[in-house]
Order: sequence, then structure tokens, then C-alpha cells
Amino acid sequence: MSPPPPVAAAAAACCCCRLQCLSAGYPPDEAASRERLLYRLENAADQFLVAVKDDQIVGFICGTLTKADRLTEDSMGQHEPDGGLLAIHSVAVDAAHRRQRVATRLLQAYKAYVCSSTPCLTTLRLICKEPLLSLYKNCGFQMVGPSAVVHGKDPWFEMRWEERRFTGGETMLLQPDTLDYWRNFDPHLGTETPQLVEGTRDPLEARVVLHGWFTQPDPFFAGSLREEEATPALNACLDVLFEALSTLPPSVGTVTLQLTVEGSGRVADICWKANTLVARPQSGEAPTVVTEATLACIAEHLLRAQFPPSHDGGCTAITLPFVFQ
Repeated sequence: MSPPPPVAAAAAACCCCRLQCLSAGYPPDEAASRERLLYRLENAADQFLVAVKDDQIVGFICGTLTKADRLTEDSMGQHEPDGGLLAIHSVAVDAAHRRQRVATRLLQAYKAYVCSSTPCLTTLRLICKEPLLSLYKNCGFQMVGPSAVVHGKDPWFEMRWEERRFTGGETMLLQPDTLDYWRNFDPHLGTETPQLVEGTRDPLEARVVLHGWFTQPDPFFAGSLREEEATPALNACLDVLFEALSTLPPSVGTVTLQLTVEGSGRVADICWKANTLVARPQSGEAPTVVTEATLACIAEHLLRAQFPPSHDGGCTAITLPFVFQ
């Protein structure tokens, strides 16, 4: 992935044709015109990034700079080279290369590229339709709110991204050694030590993460078997499982899984959905040994469960949360 260099008018026009073909993925009332793409190529080439495969452009991102503090028709309609807000106009991928994480990789590369090449940059902003909110959220963009821009028939939402001035935090929470942080906790040190978060300590530059449930976790049933039909067999299995778990070294955390129950009532598969399980420090056992034994015990007993046959022969999905305290 690389930025297109400043080009002569003829070369820009040729490149513009390919970019306009990729933009065809947008609805007709949203796609950038040839004139608009050519303007951006000629005036804001440093805000372009293209994905290339086999010498062919398979995707691109383009933007313009503005001195405004929000996205409007006017602020997105011109390029101000000394502006601090970069308005992303297009994230386009060739149809044959979609759903291959090209857009995600482009966005991550684009953020790194413009941060290193645009000294005056303070924030990236874009507008998108509701179906694409998850794509941009997964790439680190945060919701600003409904956009004032009217373009096409559906409403737009404005999103922003700013380079973080700290590292760590939510990324490390996904790693087993951080989940097991309290094993080596030193009460004489502050909790915000460099081993968790590095960088600014300004709370205005930070994020707040809420961890927990909005409702008490309960089993969820979907499919042919009704809850009242499946519950007796499930309870019988859980009684034996809980007794077996009580003989293992203690753990703490949450495990969520989904059972696939065939029409015959046999458990065909277990899909692990979430796992924050760690061994309690006082168990004295190796952490991985404890958690692996616990998961193996859960799987062993649930795979042996026998549910009643469904009335229509269809399958049932049962989602089960296990909270270890």
C-alpha cells in the first residue's frame, strides 16, 4: 500500500479512471464524480493511499485537509493544505477483493501514513452510513453523532479518530498475562504502572472502559427446543458438572459457550464464545494447568448431555455463561 506521487495532468486523468471504477461500489447518489476525484488527486495527492495487487489498484482511501472543526459540505468541498482536520472522503475496494480485510488494512495503514507525513494533522474524521459503523469502530474510530451533511437518501453519521498519546489498556486486557495481573500485584505500587499503560496521564486523553453485564447472565435458547423442554436435561447435566468442578483448583472469570444440539437431542458441538478464566493465585497450581483442566471438565460433561428430541427434527443452540467467583 502506497501513496500515489504527484502526477502530471494526463497521468492523473488515467489514475482517476481506475479510482472512479472502484468508486462504482457506492450508490450513484453518493459516488464521487470524476471531476471531484481529479481535484483531490491534483491538490491532495499526499492524502491518498492505494492498495496494489499484481500491479493493479484494488482499493484506495482519499481525503482532504480543512481548518474547520467539523465536517460540512463546505469543509469537505475544498483542500486546505495547512488544515489540521483530515476529512476522509472515500474508502473503496474492488468488488473481487472485498471481505478480505483490504479495507481494514488500508485504514490502519492510512492512519499510520498520514500521522507520519502530515505534521499539522490533529484528527481524522469521516461520515458513513449505518451499515458501515462497525467497520470504522473496529478500526478505532469513535462516534461523534448524526452528520449535518445531506448526500443521498439515507442519514450519515460522523466519526473521528485521533492518535492516542498512550499505549496499553484495552489491548492488554485481552492477553492472558494481564488477566492474571493480580498474581504478581504489588500493593506498594500504583495500579497505573508502566507494565499496564504507558504515555500521558491526562484523563482528557484517556478512555473509560466499563466491564460487566447490563443484565445477569442467563442461558439463552434458540431453535427447535423450547426452554422448558431443554431445561430439565440441562439442569441434570449441570448438577454433575458443578460437583466435578468443585474438586478442581479454584478459578475466577467468565466462560461463555454455545452448544449445538441435534434434532435427536445429542450435543454435536461446543463453540467457545468468551473466556476470561484465570487461576486464583492461592491455588498454588500453574495457571494454564488450572484453566485447561476447568475447560476440559466443562466440555467433557456437556458433550455427554442428552436432551429430548425436537418435535420437528431441527437443531437447537443453547448459550451458557459460567461465572467463576
